[in-house]
Amino acid sequence: NDQALRIESLLNEAIPNVYVADFMKDPGFFFISGAPNSADSPEKHWLARHMLNAAVKNHDELTFSTMFTEVVAQNSMFAPIFQDMKDSVAEAIASFRIDPLQIDEGKKFIPTEDMSAQHLLMAALLRDTQINANQNFSANDSMDFIHAVPAAIRSDFVLLDKSWCNRLDRAEKYISENGVTKKFAKRYWGNPQKLDDFFVDLNNFKTRPQRQMKK
Repeated sequence: NDQALRIESLLNEAIPNVYVADFMKDPGFFFISGAPNSADSPEKHWLARHMLNAAVKNHDELTFSTMFTEVVAQNSMFAPIFQDMKDSVAEAIASFRIDPLQIDEGKKFIPTEDMSAQHLLMAALLRDTQINANQNFSANDSMDFIHAVPAAIRSDFVLLDKSWCNRLDRAEKYISENGVTKKFAKRYWGNPQKLDDFFVDLNNFKTRPQRQMKK
């Protein structure tokens, strides 16, 4: 609860208007038909939407503190779902890295201006895992992949670990080197100086017109 209250205090001060987006439900984003609904989730609400509803129902108000409290309280319900998701994505990416046809296709991938930001970034990141054969890609990396792609596409700033900042740097560089101009989020990782830079940039950030992204 103390951690949730500190997070809530920071977000309320830094970002007065915060929106929760559940991209996993979007058909075609990671799954053709969208993420499957959990049988244990009332009214077929999924992940973030369920957490928001539970926070209001159990605490009579929606704050970051009550939402994170529900995340902790219902961990036993969501842990198996997340584990299945991690394993399925990790298995899919592992097959991309060992299938000769997929490897050949990945190496031939050329970004073009008519591709969506989602297509560009996912393909460039997958290509990066294929051309770097010694690069480890664990089940935990699959969750980082799920978190990093929508955040890098939709946000202005993202906090990631160093390895994923480097992966996104290489992906964006490859896209840019092929003459495609797409704006992705500025990346920061856990180095104290990087975190200082993040808070300085966040404090100086001024709202700009929303980017129009292809679906």
